[in-house]
Amino acid sequence: YGVRGSDIKYTFGHVQADYDAYAVACFVADVSGKVAQEDYAAPKTFALAVNALWALDKGAAMPKAVACYFVQRLLMLEGVYPELNNCMVCGSGEYLSKMSLEHGGVVCKNCEGGKRVEKSVVKALRDMQDVMPSEINKVAFEKGTEAKLLRLLVDYLEYVLQKPLMTSKFIFGEK
Repeated sequence: YGVRGSDIKYTFGHVQADYDAYAVACFVADVSGKVAQEDYAAPKTFALAVNALWALDKGAAMPKAVACYFVQRLLMLEGVYPELNNCMVCGSGEYLSKMSLEHGGVVCKNCEGGKRVEKSVVKALRDMQDVMPSEINKVAFEKGTEAKLLRLLVDYLEYVLQKPLMTSKFIFGEK
């Protein structure tokens, strides 16, 4: 199999004028490339990436909100979204104050494992589950939540992929 030809349908030219949007666009492309599997068509993943690029190009949502939504939805598509309603160790639905990458979800304060996570971050994860791609402009977070949420999602994605995402440094402003 091979590609014999292609046409550019849309260039996403406005993304280049905004560093934050460009950084997230690079991240989306990087993640999409790492998730893609040879000889396996993934139209939902492709559509998710295109919708993220479109939102960045049109300014439909802030770049980091687009990154949060992209990673969150990708984790859902891949079937590895973290459990948010019950402790992954004991099953309790109360005092869910930690997130464990290793266990794949929240952990209550009485169980071992995980790092403390703010309620606003878990709430944002729950809220985003109901947002459709066409409604990405409705993604909103409590003040101070977005950066923590993005860090958690990227850490979780890197854990799941077992690969570092070099472009995550761009979206976090790291060198």
